[in-house]
Amino acid sequence: HTREAHVAAVAALDAGLAAAGEAPPLPVLVELGGTRAGCRTDAAALEVAAAVAAGARVALAGVEGYEGTLGADREPATLHAVDAFLDRMAALAARLDADGRFDGAPEILLTAGGSSLFDRVAERLAAVAGLSRPVRVVLRSGCYLTHEIDPLLLSEELRREGVLEQAGGMTFISELTYGLPLFTNVASYAKVVK
Repeated sequence: HTREAHVAAVAALDAGLAAAGEAPPLPVLVELGGTRAGCRTDAAALEVAAAVAAGARVALAGVEGYEGTLGADREPATLHAVDAFLDRMAALAARLDADGRFDGAPEILLTAGGSSLFDRVAERLAAVAGLSRPVRVVLRSGCYLTHEIDPLLLSEELRREGVLEQAGGMTFISELTYGLPLFTNVASYAKVVK
């Protein structure tokens, strides 16, 4: 899979793959932009999907997004912005599906991640239903250097949702972060790696 946000990039990719010879079409994810990269408008995303449909060596596989720059705290404004972005991703996938852009695909891939709000990503994208084929949600880890996992906050959120024990309990959650580098030490880690 690759992700694309520009019509010209799709055309160049398709031409390069055609020049490389016979191979199955490369699955492409339309990248919906937040504040970092990707299609800035839904119209631009639809144009990229149309370019993929016009290509001979590429095939639309789903929608990709990155919500990490919208915020990492749990303030209402941040949660609203992240939820709205994820809902926009879901609506784009539904529109592309209604337009027949996933014809031939065995499933529709929806993927996001990169913030400490992974629970919001999983919840919003898992709720997508009613499409013409199964939806596979892939939660991507990202920004591990800028968004620390706080075992206490994660455990509290899982407790509020009533799934803390299903997730392995507080001890397991705490062990997840054992040995991980902390953002507060990133300058020191950079010196070691250098």
